[in-house]
Formats: sequence, structure tokens, C-alpha cells
Amino acid sequence: MSKSWQQSLIYFINVIFHIGVFWVLFTVAIPDHMTTQEHIIDFWSYSEGKETILINTAFLIGNFLFALIVILFLNKSLFMSKVLAFTAWSLVLIIYLYGASGIIFTYILGAILLTTHTISKHKNA
Repeated sequence: MSKSWQQSLIYFINVIFHIGVFWVLFTVAIPDHMTTQEHIIDFWSYSEGKETILINTAFLIGNFLFALIVILFLNKSLFMSKVLAFTAWSLVLIIYLYGASGIIFTYILGAILLTTHTISKHKNA
């Protein structure tokens, strides 16, 4: 797996996962007596709802940007590969400290993929 788009694939899958979270929250879980807009406003009024919306938005945007950065910069240099692998493991730590144990395994998989790519690039250098 030496192509950068293959290394970023797991982060694009995370983007799809977080879009799925929004789809479940705002289309599947709507009570019969509410519209989508009313449900979003009602969900936003609770502190847990606001936190859920904001953190999933941050994860979605962060994963999308990180996947694009991996595509653009992974094969530029060995140093850049090391920085991206370190950043990926830092994301794993942040997700762990946040307590989002349901999604931590995808971040670990992405960090492992970037680390193995960096190690193989280091051996070939």
C-alpha cells in the first residue's frame, strides 16, 4: 500500500461514518410529531445534543482535512511521513482521552497504516 490515497482511505471512511451519525440523529430518530428542523432545534437545546453535534462536526471536518493532507503530502518526503504518522497517533490519543471508544479502532487502524507506510519508506530510503 504505497499510494497515498490508500493510506487516507480509512479517514475518508471516518468521514462517511460521521455523516452516518448525523443521518441517524436527524432522519431516523425524528419523532412522528416533529419536522427535521424542529428536531434539530430541540436536540441543540440540550447540552448533550449540542456537544454531540459539535464534536461530530469537528471529527467530520478533521478527518476530511487529514485525509486530504495525507493524499497531498504523504509521499513528499520521509520527514512528512513521520509527521503524519505522529499526528495520526496523536489523534488516537485525543479520541481516547475524549472517551469515544466506539470510533477509536478506526483511528488506530489509520495510524497503523500510516506507521507501516513510514517504516517501509524509511527502510527504502
